[in-house]
Amino acid sequence: MTVRRMPRGSEWRKWDLHLHSPGTKLGDGYGAPPDLDRFCRMLEESDVQVFGITDYFSADGFLAVAKHYGELFPQSEKVLLPNIELRLNETVNGENQDVHIHLLLRPDVSEEMVTKLLSELKTTTTDAGGRHLRCTELQHRAQFERATVTRKDIHDAITETFGSKAVRDDNVLVLVPSNNDGIRARSGQRRRENLADEIDKFADAIYGNSRNVAYFLRNDRYGNGAQESKPKPVFACCDAHSFEQLELWLGKTVETQDTRKETTWIKADPTFEGLQQTLVEPEHRVRIQTSKPDAKEPYKVISAVHFDGGGFPATIVLNPNLVSIIGSRSSGKSALMAYIAHAVDPGYTVGQQIASGLMQDGKAGPAAALTWEDVSDIACTVEWADPAVKEGKIIYIPQNSLFAVSERPDEITAKIQPALYRMDSNLKTAHQRMQADTESSQLIISDAVDEWFRLADRIADARSELRDLGDPAAIASTRDDLAARVANLRAASALSPDDVENYQRLVDQLAANSSRRAAIRQETAAIAPYLSATDSDYVTTGVSAEVRLTPLPDVFPQNLESQLTRIVAEAVAPLRQSIDGAIIGYQRALGQEASQLEEEERSLREANADLIARNQSNVELEEVVKAHKRQEELLNKVTSKQKNLKELLATQDAQVEAIRTERAVLSKHIEEFAMRFRSSDRTLDGMEFGIEYEVTTEALQAVSQGFNRQENTPYFERSSELLKIESVLADPAAFLKSLRDGTQKVRIGSSLPHLAARALMIAPDVRFIATLEGDRIGGFERSSMTPGKQALFALSLMLNESDEAWPLLIDQPEDDLDSRSIFDTIVPYLVQRKRDRQILMVSHDANLVVGADSEQVVVANRHGNDRRNRDDKAFAYMTGSLEHTAPEVASDYVLESCGIREHACKILDGGETAFQKRRDKYKI
Repeated sequence: MTVRRMPRGSEWRKWDLHLHSPGTKLGDGYGAPPDLDRFCRMLEESDVQVFGITDYFSADGFLAVAKHYGELFPQSEKVLLPNIELRLNETVNGENQDVHIHLLLRPDVSEEMVTKLLSELKTTTTDAGGRHLRCTELQHRAQFERATVTRKDIHDAITETFGSKAVRDDNVLVLVPSNNDGIRARSGQRRRENLADEIDKFADAIYGNSRNVAYFLRNDRYGNGAQESKPKPVFACCDAHSFEQLELWLGKTVETQDTRKETTWIKADPTFEGLQQTLVEPEHRVRIQTSKPDAKEPYKVISAVHFDGGGFPATIVLNPNLVSIIGSRSSGKSALMAYIAHAVDPGYTVGQQIASGLMQDGKAGPAAALTWEDVSDIACTVEWADPAVKEGKIIYIPQNSLFAVSERPDEITAKIQPALYRMDSNLKTAHQRMQADTESSQLIISDAVDEWFRLADRIADARSELRDLGDPAAIASTRDDLAARVANLRAASALSPDDVENYQRLVDQLAANSSRRAAIRQETAAIAPYLSATDSDYVTTGVSAEVRLTPLPDVFPQNLESQLTRIVAEAVAPLRQSIDGAIIGYQRALGQEASQLEEEERSLREANADLIARNQSNVELEEVVKAHKRQEELLNKVTSKQKNLKELLATQDAQVEAIRTERAVLSKHIEEFAMRFRSSDRTLDGMEFGIEYEVTTEALQAVSQGFNRQENTPYFERSSELLKIESVLADPAAFLKSLRDGTQKVRIGSSLPHLAARALMIAPDVRFIATLEGDRIGGFERSSMTPGKQALFALSLMLNESDEAWPLLIDQPEDDLDSRSIFDTIVPYLVQRKRDRQILMVSHDANLVVGADSEQVVVANRHGNDRRNRDDKAFAYMTGSLEHTAPEVASDYVLESCGIREHACKILDGGETAFQKRRDKYKI
């Protein structure tokens, strides 16, 4: 039997499977004569798509309405189903009311078959001869009011009508109410509870309300507990018996003191086959609620894709839920997915294709051997459900991407990170702060290492200069000897004791003056490269200054970043001005001091000219005095150099201490972030997140590259070719000295400060981990997850990168996964996520397409001699629901040879097995 194909597949529509028509046998409130015209117009104008036209022990109402409806609205897409309402000869409720029971038939059932069914169905009413009347023989109101049937008689009548080998629910669905005149017995009445269970088993579905849904989805409803109950769909209906009730209740949710009516939504084609799907997917295919279920924001749903050129169809419509694109090899299924992604975001699509590892940079395109430049003449555009949308976003996962992501530890952390940020916005701030603080500590360490080596060079120069000056003890001894000779010579001269004392004081003053002027000349020489003299003053040259903000401004919000950048820039000018002023001022002070010293020497010499002349008249004495003066100046110079060396060594030690301190600070930043992370439970989609940190082998290898690998040292292990980072960090001073003095050799051309800084700056790599059902991925250990769990992990994180539920486009997620992983892990996830976002999936696996209950299937075909398309189009796509069926027929065009269901069976890998698992649903 061919079923009307709905190109957009299974969609949520309002169904009302229980309403009475004018002329109904009992409780007719429509008035006489029956106004079928008004009734049909009310149905057509309502937002309900499928109606169960109900009558008691009869289908007269349905037959009359169906005929009149077809005449009034021959092009209508609304569907009418015959609903025969009966009474069982059994009671289960406290009021001893007969249980109502309904037979819902196919909409295309013939009048002859309906008549046969009613003529086969015996009632418990007998005539004068004791013969049981058939339903077709009931004539009077009193007979309809008193008539009842048995479950056995219903079973026998259906069997006689449709055949003993026919599957009952292919032709008739049996429904019973849950409340009032239904099958809910009072608690404690064991016999009635047992009877209610038996009627429950006999029925296919339930009439009820939203309060009954959870109960009838249970698989432990039966009182004895020994038998598992089958979950069943619950349908809320208006049960209208008048135009007033129809106006108030049809397709509406109404709750007053006396009335409770709710709206039923069914996600299926408006066909009997669509209704059958609710028997196996009662939880996901039926909803009782006011608004449309699984409603998505229209600007996040791709309604259609349009092509111009390239042999593609002009338009392909898409379902807002799960769309499965299937087809044989090279049929154009992956190409369609790629075109859709590229139409939404070309740059992102190309990046994803390259990242998957299946396409190289510059070679990305819709298919192998085709680049996007090659197909630039093909125009592909997407139409969003909101016509006003000009731009949108998608999450595109090309073939092999899930596996590729789950195999790269750095990408695992990169994928976990956005999801964690979404869960806790403060965590993002803390993480960025930790990274910035770590970088700041590393920068301080690097600067300290550079300064240590600069100081080491200056220390070496200072020690060399001291060695050149001589041994200070020997100099002091020589000076003292010369002082004794001076005293002896003066004693032997005509100079008085006062003259000797005054002259010695004068010599000391002149020596100090000379020594200070020599120091000024050295300082002036040091400053000279950075000063240029003008007519009246100095200007600096080659002097610069910078202000560095830690952390870098770009970690802050954009507006704040702009403010900070401006503040830093504005701070440089006054800083430079202050530095220039200090340098020029210092040089001025040196010049003034030198002039004062020159004037002081001149004054001393003038004031003591006679004393100097009398001392200098003694030639031997003068020479010895000069020699003594030289030794005194030399000893002063040694003392000054020693003081300078001591200061250099202290400053160098301070750099080592800065390195130690900042290493501790660096570790503290990471440890505090880890503690903050662990202070809260972090779960998402069943995954628990954790954190680990350690120095990676890769980082050590990178640092170790510049070291000599030919020998073992306290800092290098020859066998592993790795730096002993623990030894390096334990005593930074010893490590730096070993590099400086050559004890720790390095490769030719390596920079000692650079190598040392890289080693002392090394920081633990912080990685996130995810645990799912006891298995983990990420961090520093090898994943213990199955391929299915790894794929689920990657998919979950990709979907959680954004707060917005943009469409997911995923190409063949089953690659590298076993069937069990697909069915047990990926399928339940897709079923859950398609409710909040549109999913377009290319697949050749029946477990995914069938198991995830795809709302729409797109069957792709590439034109060929043995697989022709209409109009010889290069690519053709047939769309519809999985419940769409059509028997296979001879056709020139492969897509038109059978229904969606049949194509799925032939194309999908494991199709027969998957359909066998769900045979009750798909009837294959």
